[in-house]
Amino acid sequence: MNARNVIEIGEARSHFAKAVEINVQGNDVTPQWLEQFEQTLTPWRNGAVPVVINYVKPEASGKITLGDEWRVNPSDELMLSLESMLGSNNVKITFH
Repeated sequence: MNARNVIEIGEARSHFAKAVEINVQGNDVTPQWLEQFEQTLTPWRNGAVPVVINYVKPEASGKITLGDEWRVNPSDELMLSLESMLGSNNVKITFH
């Protein structure tokens, strides 16, 4: 087996990820939820990967891409924290 480049999985994830996508039900969003969400993202901010929120309410839905200052490094720790907060079915990394 030959390898040209060997990189760690976390680095590969940051390099090849298109976005961290989360599904959010509008009725779940409260001031406390927003505070917890911010606290969850903050340690991994200023990364390379945008955060996209798939926001759903009975009367409307849409995709919201957070600003560049909220781009993250999609580490295992971040993904586990988001899965703990939102459920594993509501968090994923999309790739190019």
